Amino acid sequence: TYQITPGPKVYVRRIVFSGNSETQDEVLRREMTQFEGALATHSKIQASKRRLERLGFFSKVDLKTRRVPGTTDQVDLDVSVEEQASGSIQASIGFSDSDGLILGFGISKSNFMGTGNKLAFNATRASSYTDYTISYTDPYFTVDGVSRGAKVYYQSSDYDDDDIEDYQLDKIGAGLTYGYPISDTQRITFGATVQQTSINLSDDPSLETSDFVDTNGDSFTDLIASISWSDSDLIGGVLPTNGYSTSASLQVSTPGSDQQYFKVGLTSQKYWNIQNSNLWLFHVKGRAGYGNGYGSTEYLPFYENYYAGGTGSVRGYSSSSLGPKNSYDSDSDNDSEAMGGNILMTGTAEIIFPMPMVEDHKSVRTSIFLDAGNVFTDSCYSVSTNCTEGVDLADLRYSIGFSWTWITPIAPLSFNLAKALNAQSGDDTDVFQFQLGTTF
Repeated sequence: TYQITPGPKVYVRRIVFSGNSETQDEVLRREMTQFEGALATHSKIQASKRRLERLGFFSKVDLKTRRVPGTTDQVDLDVSVEEQASGSIQASIGFSDSDGLILGFGISKSNFMGTGNKLAFNATRASSYTDYTISYTDPYFTVDGVSRGAKVYYQSSDYDDDDIEDYQLDKIGAGLTYGYPISDTQRITFGATVQQTSINLSDDPSLETSDFVDTNGDSFTDLIASISWSDSDLIGGVLPTNGYSTSASLQVSTPGSDQQYFKVGLTSQKYWNIQNSNLWLFHVKGRAGYGNGYGSTEYLPFYENYYAGGTGSVRGYSSSSLGPKNSYDSDSDNDSEAMGGNILMTGTAEIIFPMPMVEDHKSVRTSIFLDAGNVFTDSCYSVSTNCTEGVDLADLRYSIGFSWTWITPIAPLSFNLAKALNAQSGDDTDVFQFQLGTTF
């Protein structure tokens, strides 16, 4: 026999924040799904905790209820946070095995002046590229969570002595985006970018790039419209420890642009926490992309091609070295190099584990990984002699290795030791790859 006596409903009188010495109370309060004066609900309290953790501003978030003295139906909700670095200011000298010497200065702040807005300025110069970018994002442009972002950039790339064809590419553009939340973790983002592109070919260009420039010219002004959907529940900031994220995107150069093309992409990753700790993790990530021309543009512009190989892709192979090769006249002294493709497929699976004698695992990460991927094309140029159309999964490249990443106070530092498992004739492989000083 059970006798049940209902007690009084309990309401939240106040929500009190502590530990946020930099972040404004408003930034925390707008993430709360549990409100003052409302019925205290365990699910809403836990959802509020998760939303605060997803901000990436705090290394620790604790929510506790405290009964109000003299009452039986009221509690206060104490929210205690520990702030962590959410940006960097740096002037650095770095080196990348793919880009050589890197000189950079940048300011990036995900929690600008405690407002929750993101401001970033980057000025980077390397042997093969120059990049100047200013961007600003307000995640709560409206009280309903509609975000607005703006970006202005100038990029100049000179691929001389790189693993891809020798040409110079200049881009200057400005863009505006708006994001609309459709659930607690999902968002749809619309954007438009005006971009001016200029191409300067070398003295001995490949047959493919020569054909493209002869057909389309060497200077383009395009209006690029974009739409993307994202679903993210990652926890842990720069080095996530739990959760997932998936995003799908579509970019289209609108009719009336000098080049008419589109690109669709899908990226997804997930972390599994092993033994309920943040030290042993299993992580998988996949990325796929497809692009092509439409209307008066027959192919995806070669400078919009996908590339694979190197850090962030298929480690163990030289940066941007995989995929279809370009072609040269018989009297040319140049060797065929990767020209990229309009189809991309890459994937990574890794086991993340704690390094012995390291106390700060929040800024140091070690892993054993398996990478796979390649780029393909379904639209070979008529002048190509090394091109094969279509996707052949037997041509996927694989590698295994060891990765070590340290988020230093100055800049990220990463090392990769990788072994290419099925390198073919003509592939460029690298056993050791590293990056230093490339924060943005």
